[in-house]
Amino acid sequence: MRESYLLLDCSGRNPCLNGGTCETDACTCASGYTGALCSTDIDECASYPCLNGAICINIPNRYFCLCSYGYSGSRCMIVDCSRSNPCLNGGTCENNACTCAAGFNGVSCSTVDCSGMDPCLNGGTCENNECTCAAGYTGALCDDAIETTPTTLTQEAVSPETTVNRQESDYSKEAVSTIVVGIVLAFVALYAIFITLMHLHLRRSNIALKQSVSDREGQKLDPFTSLDATSPREHQRN
Repeated sequence: MRESYLLLDCSGRNPCLNGGTCETDACTCASGYTGALCSTDIDECASYPCLNGAICINIPNRYFCLCSYGYSGSRCMIVDCSRSNPCLNGGTCENNACTCAAGFNGVSCSTVDCSGMDPCLNGGTCENNECTCAAGYTGALCDDAIETTPTTLTQEAVSPETTVNRQESDYSKEAVSTIVVGIVLAFVALYAIFITLMHLHLRRSNIALKQSVSDREGQKLDPFTSLDATSPREHQRN
């Protein structure tokens, strides 16, 4: 791979790394590397090369797959029938390969084959290698009926006695709720009256206190108050 966005001096020591070559002032990288100096390893796992649930591990210039149980090979494509039977949907494992039942294909027979006759049963339709089942059916080929348990009403549920009991229970709940609401409202009213009385009492006390203070200050400021309070004998002496 040639990276031409950085001009290099190819006349001296080769600046390109990991086996890259310097040509016309640019690096031409070896397989598996990229970058102006070929210093970046390409992630081969980004293309998901490992199959059947394998784990891909990227290493410089290559990758390897950790296969799931029952598979082997460089990309985990080989079915190991000696260890397990990974063939699904009625497929059989022969010579380390799955022989799929009608309507399925793939390495482990997990894909519905829509290319030929429609394999979906009970009114199902095959789209994008998958069966879309009609109401009441499920399964890879819509071959499993969904069981439903019918709901039956018992005599107790529809009897007049049960209905009356339920109505009485509802009335009792409503009566209790009404009583509780009444008690709460009465408590709120009493509390409001108490607050009002306390406010009036404090207001009267403040008025009386202000009047008393005003009278005392008036006596101190009026010089004739002391003269009016003297006895008649003292007036005669004067």
